[in-house]
Amino acid sequence: MSSMTVNPTAIALAAPFLRSLSSARQIFSLYPDGHPNRQEVLRDLITHVQALHASMHGDPTFFVARHSIYLGSSLLSRESLSLFRLVEAMEREGIEACGFTLSTTEQDLAELVKLIDGHRPLAERLGGIQLNHMSLPVLGEEAGEHDLSDLRRAYAMGLEVLRQTALRVSSGKPVDLSAATNVVEKLATEVAMEPSSALLLTTVKSYDEYTYYHMLNVGLLAVSLGQALGLRRDQIVTLGLAGLLHDVGKVHMPEDVLLHVGKLSEEQWRIVQKHPV
Repeated sequence: MSSMTVNPTAIALAAPFLRSLSSARQIFSLYPDGHPNRQEVLRDLITHVQALHASMHGDPTFFVARHSIYLGSSLLSRESLSLFRLVEAMEREGIEACGFTLSTTEQDLAELVKLIDGHRPLAERLGGIQLNHMSLPVLGEEAGEHDLSDLRRAYAMGLEVLRQTALRVSSGKPVDLSAATNVVEKLATEVAMEPSSALLLTTVKSYDEYTYYHMLNVGLLAVSLGQALGLRRDQIVTLGLAGLLHDVGKVHMPEDVLLHVGKLSEEQWRIVQKHPV
């Protein structure tokens, strides 16, 4: 049995579960079956599943629809953005509903990770995991949800444009300014309609794609600032475009410098200083 209405505790527990599931995809791509790192992430996942069960009446069921992820009937808006690639992969493999019964095992979760990454066919069950056994109900729009949905679409488009921009820059091709400008235009429209929701979106972060989210958030903040200052529309777009692309030079930075933890050496700091050029 699955519960469609979930409580705040379950919603809070959904975020670490989905982050672990996203991390598991990366770990599975790097390490073979039986590796300790795989075993560790699977233990983490089963712990999250058990916590979700303890917080809900019935089996926790996630739904994937409209480029978003839900726990029961509750939209997980932040996770839909910060874990966009996970949602995208689940949609690509045809996963519309994923329910976790009490009999879910670590091996079942391993099979789910393989399915999400296209390494096994879709099935109705993966042991204790039920797939596509339910449909997401038609939801009434809660206050503000429609506006946030429009913002989320513009935000997700911005992330994709930044990913493509990074690929172009890293391969020596010029930046597609028309695509980036289109994103800023859409963001400017949404900020004018719902500035408070727009500012809320700037708190979204991703562990896997920090730079892209940071660039987009700076662009969104720049647009919001331009609106607050009463700038003309063309000035707002120019300001937002500058914010959106301010860190694009980081695609040329060595990964060991970009992901370095702690104080940078003088040589590393010189490399970092060059990224806006």
